[in-house]
Amino acid sequence: MNEPSPFQKSDRDGSAPQTAQAVQQDTPTQPDDFRGLAVRQRLIWYNVHLNNPDAAGESAVLLAEKTDVLALAEINLNDPGWQVLRTHYPHGCQHQEASPFALALWSAAPLASCDIAYGGDPLHLHHDY
Repeated sequence: MNEPSPFQKSDRDGSAPQTAQAVQQDTPTQPDDFRGLAVRQRLIWYNVHLNNPDAAGESAVLLAEKTDVLALAEINLNDPGWQVLRTHYPHGCQHQEASPFALALWSAAPLASCDIAYGGDPLHLHHDY
């Protein structure tokens, strides 16, 4: 029997999952290729934690999830351990800085647009398919 994903494990025994918690969400979209048809996209939002010592290992876990879109908070874009994700999710946008405000929104499929904006309001992520 297959081991459940760390993103799907429950906390029944009181222990935390082996990786930081992530949120999975089905996102209905209507890309131009499917005009009029709703397409379900799977999103993982994941706080990777700045200066994560196991970026390569956690990248492998995220790749195994075969999600459509990744939103990665606190990502150190200079860490080579995250680069394998970028090759599998080549579309999207990112905001790089050496702080917890670093963020990447990467997609396996092309996006019509992608924008990460900070300002007086809370963080605003925008992407169109």
